[in-house]
Amino acid sequence: MEDKIRIQINIAGRQYPMKVAFENEIYVRKAAKLIEEKINKTENKYAITDMQDIMALILIEIASELIFEKENNIKNSELLKKKIDSLLKL
Repeated sequence: MEDKIRIQINIAGRQYPMKVAFENEIYVRKAAKLIEEKINKTENKYAITDMQDIMALILIEIASELIFEKENNIKNSELLKKKIDSLLKL
């Protein structure tokens, strides 16, 4: 059974109460920190003040990075499997 803890995450000046598994707390906090950094970067890079537009841009950026990493991991796994198979045939 996973023990859940209550934490508060601050994103764009708003507090979000969350219940997360104890072992996931660090990842949730790192994600919140990443979002805050991307908000600051996006605000400085573009002349956008509407938080919904900023969050949409950040969401697209993070989703694109996630998709890239997943596809890259699949390719690397397939390559590794082929190498292992060829070594086993020796």
